[in-house]
Amino acid sequence: MITTSFIGITMLTACFPLNRGPIKSRVILTHHRGAYRLAILVKDLGENPRIRPRDPLPFSHNASGAVWVGVKFPFEKAKEIILLSRNYYKELKYFALSDKRPGVPESVHRTLYIGGSTSAALNMKLLAWSEEEFAQLKKIKTKEEFFQLIRSRYGDGKRKKRKPLTPPPAKKETKASEKKVLQKGTSGKKKNQKPRRVR
Repeated sequence: MITTSFIGITMLTACFPLNRGPIKSRVILTHHRGAYRLAILVKDLGENPRIRPRDPLPFSHNASGAVWVGVKFPFEKAKEIILLSRNYYKELKYFALSDKRPGVPESVHRTLYIGGSTSAALNMKLLAWSEEEFAQLKKIKTKEEFFQLIRSRYGDGKRKKRKPLTPPPAKKETKASEKKVLQKGTSGKKKNQKPRRVR
């Protein structure tokens, strides 16, 4: 079985030879039922997608949650294809650029691979995207912003803990008002007042 990491893409591009002449961009989709419907939409965007040969193991959305983005693939198309792909690859949440690993061939830099190996993504210590990142993706206007968003989820494989929020001012006022009430309650008592004896 070919692992769909960057090494796997290098092997796959050998299986799908490019046309003679200048190297063109390409889209490769991991095989499953929804890939054929997605391929039709990708064709409408001017790309000629290739569906990877069927894997002996059953397809799993959880196991195919990565996207490998070639740094020379047109970013506007990459953005649109990624957003479309979420309807057919339900667990896409790991993204990496082709320049993350050194020594990959030129064809990989021009390839967008949808449905890459989740285990390969975890080995690369990629952080999962949340809905927040996908919302940012929709607003991106430049290639630089696109690359920056992808690289922002490179890490040690763990989400950073957020700093605890400071208590709102209303709570501080409540504590202050409670103090005043306590002070009033104690100030009402006379000083040096002896306790009454019970007969």
